[in-house]
Amino acid sequence: MHEDRYNDFSYTVSSTRDEWPERRPDQGDRRTQGQQSRDRRPREDRPRHARAQQRPPQRRQPQQRPAQQRPMQQRQPQGRPPQGRPPRGRRGNDPEPRSVGRIVLVALLAIIALIAVGAIVWVVTHADINPVESNTYDWSRLEQSYGRYRYVAEDGTASKLGIDVSHHNEDIDWAAVASDGIEFAYVRVGWRGYTDGTVQEDSYARANIEGARANGLDVGLYFFSQAITLDEAREEADFICDFADEYGIDKAYPLAFDMEENNIRNERIADLSIEEMTDIAIAFCDRVRERGYEPMIYGNDRWLDGYFNLERISKAAYLWLADYRGEPTEYYAFKMWQYASDGTVAGVEGGCDMDLLFPN
Repeated sequence: MHEDRYNDFSYTVSSTRDEWPERRPDQGDRRTQGQQSRDRRPREDRPRHARAQQRPPQRRQPQQRPAQQRPMQQRQPQGRPPQGRPPRGRRGNDPEPRSVGRIVLVALLAIIALIAVGAIVWVVTHADINPVESNTYDWSRLEQSYGRYRYVAEDGTASKLGIDVSHHNEDIDWAAVASDGIEFAYVRVGWRGYTDGTVQEDSYARANIEGARANGLDVGLYFFSQAITLDEAREEADFICDFADEYGIDKAYPLAFDMEENNIRNERIADLSIEEMTDIAIAFCDRVRERGYEPMIYGNDRWLDGYFNLERISKAAYLWLADYRGEPTEYYAFKMWQYASDGTVAGVEGGCDMDLLFPN
């Protein structure tokens, strides 16, 4: 045993190996590793200077690369990219890749803008900006009294009140009709079968024409069509024009084309497309015009602006609108308005179709 003194503090260290404390198997012999043995006394029993000398182990710093082994960055002349590197930034005379992308994008946008401008110019110069003529009626001038309408234009000219009839109305007392304020009558002269397609004359056509004219009423004619080809449409037009020629029909009353669906089995027109129906109607109108008369196409709004191409038929003929809802709300122009199907007219049994012919 020996004794060391440090600043009046002393401690005893075992001097023989046999007196050392036993170590666990996983503990190495620090003395054999060249390290100084730690003081195993409790911390409060150690001298102050011993505690001060014990410092936490320092972390091993990463090995620094010797300065002489680092390649020195040589300053390159202005305007040249470094050897072995792609150009970056805006150095040198080579354009930046991002700038090339911007140039390509601007060029594409310019091309698209030129195409758009060209399309607009073509539409303005070749297309009709207002393809469907709008009606100019001032509905504040529409008067109604006892289920009958009257329209007076700004120049003072008034509409005409009329009816349209067929064999469904059977015998008509035309003298009574005339005395009830009716001014004209549209008479169905013929029809084509829904399924067999044969053209037939309305059995009351001649009696109605002659009776209306004998009592001072103006007369117009219409044909009920089920044509499915252009030739059939021309056949129907010739049929109605022959009647007009025979009876000297006033050309102020257009000859009307009336195509309607009946929702029956094997109906001829059921499979026609909009354009096919439109072509058939226009073929009828063209033949009527060739024969020296003005054509007119009948239908409600669902037919005129749904089953037909409204833009095309509005340019080919006058329109005869059927609308029973009161004051019309359709935007397009029409010459005649069927405003009721259940009107009451003296001399006609049951309900009657009522019409208003607008002044020119």
